[in-house]
Amino acid sequence: MSDLSLHFSDPNGGETGQYRLMELPQELVTLVQNDAHQQFTIRGREGDDAVLCTAHKTYNIRAITISNTFYILTPPNDQEPGDAVIRDSVKQILELSPSIPKLHRLRGLLRGYEYDEDTVEDRERRMLVDIKSEIQASDAELEASLKDGHILVLGEELRPMTPSYLNTVLELLINTLVSSSFSPEAAPASDIAESLECDHEVPQNVSLQVMSWFGDLTLDSPHEKTWRVTIVNVVRQLGIGILSAHRNTPVDEDEFLTKWRTVVGDSFENRVDLSLLLGNFITSRQSSSSKPTLTYFPSSELPVLPAERFSDLFLLQTRWRAADIAPFLSDIAIDNKERDKLLMKYARSTTDKEGVVWYTTRGGTVV
Repeated sequence: MSDLSLHFSDPNGGETGQYRLMELPQELVTLVQNDAHQQFTIRGREGDDAVLCTAHKTYNIRAITISNTFYILTPPNDQEPGDAVIRDSVKQILELSPSIPKLHRLRGLLRGYEYDEDTVEDRERRMLVDIKSEIQASDAELEASLKDGHILVLGEELRPMTPSYLNTVLELLINTLVSSSFSPEAAPASDIAESLECDHEVPQNVSLQVMSWFGDLTLDSPHEKTWRVTIVNVVRQLGIGILSAHRNTPVDEDEFLTKWRTVVGDSFENRVDLSLLLGNFITSRQSSSSKPTLTYFPSSELPVLPAERFSDLFLLQTRWRAADIAPFLSDIAIDNKERDKLLMKYARSTTDKEGVVWYTTRGGTVV
């Protein structure tokens, strides 16, 4: 090996403390190797724990102190001597770990900007480009959240659709689909959108986005789109819309199911199933012999911090069956393994004589 002439950079040059070393997991190394122009973005407000985002995933960033010192070497510039210049020394490495996207801020940022049939156009606007700078999530995760959260993108402006108006538009779409004898596998989206605009004053760009939330839109020609309906998602949303009226007044389970089947109509009533609504309600009984009632309780409105999430859940019910509590944890754990770790940390499990696993609070504050 040939000798190298090393020199330290000018101590007054302001380079000390300017460098960080980040260890990339293999999946990110592969991304960089396959695409030299791959871009990573660090996102977060001042005071947030920063995250690194690729086009499709989010990673937590954690600083790890190491026992050895790394020196940052670069080629010299025209005014520097030697073969390499020592620019800085570091004793920390930034470590990445997969994270769920931190989307909880989105609902608050868009509060007051809801869209319904009485929407007013002369108002302040929330633009997509501004929201991106506030949300700690990849572009793909944010796009999926806009779809799952039923947030319209109207000329780059973001407008969350009110649940009542969303259900109104969905019912109109399904009624038009059935009355016109269109196939759910290939319905003419442009014709349906035009019909809703003419008959019910629903703008076409709104109805087309709603269709894309509940199925796939394909472009057959410059002026023709086909809607392949995901019936189960439509049925689920109509059920949530009905259930949302029972946040403070529980509804008899059988009564709710009857109303739900009526709303979806004869063509799709066989798709009605309470399992579609898991994570959006709790079941209670006045006595062991009484009929169960349902109360609207959406997991999306619970705190995102695990300790606060479990505190709220156990304030609501002191005991949870494993199958009942799991849907309320899916959005704060990246997988079932991570969910089970949270349950071990924040809850105590017992198994009854019938083999059913129950969870109760560990008590006190867990940090």
